[in-house]
Order: sequence, then structure tokens, then C-alpha cells
Amino acid sequence: MQSTTLVIKRTISASCEEVFAAWSQPELMKKWLFPLRPGWHALASNDFKVGGHYKQEMIAADGKVYAHTGIYQEIIPNQKIVFTWNSDSVQNTLVTIELRPEGNKTELTLIHELLPNEEQKKNHNEGWEGCLDNLSQFASENYPIN
Repeated sequence: MQSTTLVIKRTISASCEEVFAAWSQPELMKKWLFPLRPGWHALASNDFKVGGHYKQEMIAADGKVYAHTGIYQEIIPNQKIVFTWNSDSVQNTLVTIELRPEGNKTELTLIHELLPNEEQKKNHNEGWEGCLDNLSQFASENYPIN
């Protein structure tokens, strides 16, 4: 079985600190960590430390729940978060979020490794693109935080 890696780059109109907070604080995660589709929302909880667990649920307009769980592998404040990603469709995949300042914006690189096949790469690309669209919208409406 061949594993596949997905890489997405996005510039977010917020500082690295603000984008890091959006990925690490459940009260912020639940406001954007779901595809930008009408009627969708999310729930999130975590123990944000290396070795800590998270649970994130994307809830579709029809009520269907897409649950994701994992363990934080590496955390470098305002720079990098690495965590395992498990769901009904994939197990033991790895997501890396890298943040790099770009003026008053942030270049975000999302790397999703160990996807089992091209179909899962395509499905996760669609999902992550939707989530990052939502993050961009969330950041433009909520940052800077005063």
C-alpha cells in the first residue's frame, strides 16, 4: 500500500500568534475547524501539550458527525504543531502545521502525511481547503484581537 502526502500553503491575514491560537484553543477551533459549508459547525476539546489528546468533530448541516482524534507529537509556540489524525476513513496519519511570519500575515503550510491512497488524498485536500477557507474568513473577521 502506497502512502500519499498532501501539502497546502495559504496566507492568513493574522499574526503567527493569532493563527497558532486558532489551532490550539478549543474555543477558537470550534469557530472555524470545519469546511466552509452552509449549516456546518464544530466541537473541539484538547489537552494541548506534547502527548496530549484532542477530539474535534465536524458536524454537517444534516447532523452527521465527522469525528477526528489524535495526539500532539510536537509543539513549537507560534511556529509548528504536529499531531496524529484519525477518523472513520483514516488511521495513524500525521498532520504538520507550520507557521511563518509574512509581514503582518502568516504563511501557513499544512502537510498531511501517511494518507493511504490518492482517493483519501483528494478527499482530505477538499476538506482541508474548506477548513482553511473558513480559517481565512474567521481571521479576517476576528483579528487582530484587542
